[in-house]
Amino acid sequence: MGDLIGFEGYLNTTTPFTLAEHKVQWKGERRYRDFEINNNYKEECNYPRFWQETGYRVYPAVKGCYDE
Repeated sequence: MGDLIGFEGYLNTTTPFTLAEHKVQWKGERRYRDFEINNNYKEECNYPRFWQETGYRVYPAVKGCYDE
């Protein structure tokens, strides 16, 4: 994909990793014809399992996520 989409507040810089998701936005007027983004927030999501290097599971404190 081209450089058309960015994260709000981090359009031209590295976005920090966090389990809390970032809103997405178009960087300019150009768009993909077969792809749309949205920022609809869902209160409940099924996150994948995350594991620490120690082998213990990480339980995300985040409950919701942005819709696909």
